[in-house]
Amino acid sequence: MRTRWFLGVPVAFALACGPSPADLPSDSAAAAPVQIDAWVDDQAGSTDLIVRTIVSDDTEAPEVRVEVPDALDLGAPRAGTERGPGTRVTTRRYRLDGAPGRYVLDRLCVDAPDPICASPVYLDLGVPGEPDVMQDIVEPEAVRAPIPWGLVIGSGVAAGTIALLLLALVSRPRKALPPAPSAPPVPPWDAALARWEAVRRDGELDDLAKAHALSEITRVYLDAALAFPAAKWSTTEILAHLQALVALPEGNVPRIRRLLRATDRVKYAGDNPGAYFFEELDADLRAVIDSTRPHHWTPETTPADPPEDPPPPEATP
Repeated sequence: MRTRWFLGVPVAFALACGPSPADLPSDSAAAAPVQIDAWVDDQAGSTDLIVRTIVSDDTEAPEVRVEVPDALDLGAPRAGTERGPGTRVTTRRYRLDGAPGRYVLDRLCVDAPDPICASPVYLDLGVPGEPDVMQDIVEPEAVRAPIPWGLVIGSGVAAGTIALLLLALVSRPRKALPPAPSAPPVPPWDAALARWEAVRRDGELDDLAKAHALSEITRVYLDAALAFPAAKWSTTEILAHLQALVALPEGNVPRIRRLLRATDRVKYAGDNPGAYFFEELDADLRAVIDSTRPHHWTPETTPADPPEDPPPPEATP
C-alpha cells in the first residue's frame, strides 16, 4: 500500500497542472481555415498571376491582398468561384505588365487576423531563362531523336506497291457486256399505216390537221419506199419524178396525184373536204402502199402447180 501511494502522487500532480481536454487541439481546429496558392501563367501570349483560395462551403470567400514590386503593374482581377464537395474554390487572375526583369512575388496573402500567405512566386518578365533550361539549347539536333530512315523508306515502298496494285486492278479492261437486243425497225409501210390509223381515230384533230398529217405520211413513205427525197420536194417535183419511173406499178401516179393535190387544196386554198374526202384518200393510200411494199411468197400464197395435161383418149377399134 505504501508503494501505490508513492506512484499516485506524481500522476495526480500531472493531472492537476496539465491542460484540460477542452484546451487540446482538435482535428477541425488543426486544419487551416483557408488555403492559398499562386502561380504564373504565360501560355496565352500574356503574363497572368493566378491566385487560388480554398475555403469550406459554409465560409465566405476571403479577401486577397496582392502586393507586387513597384516596377510591375497589376491589373484588376478577374475572379471565378467553383463549388466542390464541401469546399468553395475562388480563382483570381491578374494581368502583369512592367519593366523586364526577374521578380519575387512573396506578398500574396489572405486578409485575416492571422494572415495566410502563398509560397513565393518567381517571375522572369521579358528576360531569357537560365542557360541550362530547355528553351536555351543552342543545338537542338544534339537532343533530337534520329530519323528512322529504314522505316520511312520501307513504308514508302509498301505504299507504292499497294498503289500500283490498285491502279492495275482499276485499269484492267473489263469484259464488254453484249449489247442489249434492240427491237427490229418498223418497216415504212407498217409505220405509215399505223400513223394514219392514229390520226383518223384522234377526235381532237380537225380536217386541216388531218390533211397536213396525210400529206406528210404520204411523202415520208415515198421517201423510204422509193428512195428519193419526197419529204423535201414539192408536189410538182414528186409527180415529175414518179412519171419517170418505169418500174412503178400502173395506177400509182394517179393515186399519188389525188393524195397530194387534194391535201394541198385543203392546206393552202382552204377547201372544205366533203363527207367522204378522207375515206377516198384512205383507199388511195392503202393501194399505193400495197403495190409498192415487198411481197413474200408463203405456202398459203404460192400459186399451185399447173394441172397436168389429160391423157389422150384411147383409140376405139
